[in-house]
Amino acid sequence: MVPEGYMWLFEGGPQSPGEIRALVMELLGPEGSAAFWQKWREDYVTREDTALLHRAGSMRFEFPCITTCLRATARKALIAG
Repeated sequence: MVPEGYMWLFEGGPQSPGEIRALVMELLGPEGSAAFWQKWREDYVTREDTALLHRAGSMRFEFPCITTCLRATARKALIAG
């Protein structure tokens, strides 16, 4: 899930995904930031959330993605062979 300022209720603070990533890095450092974003990806939208949306009648889900995540995944796949 792409983090955006409105989701975090930032008023006058960082708004773009890059600005938010920079703030988290500044506050938590490299290791803390990596752990935070891992947890974010695991917990932000859960299986229970998608089941609720399905029961409510939603027929599809559209998730924006961050190209840096895709590049990192592609890089790992290339390295792994």
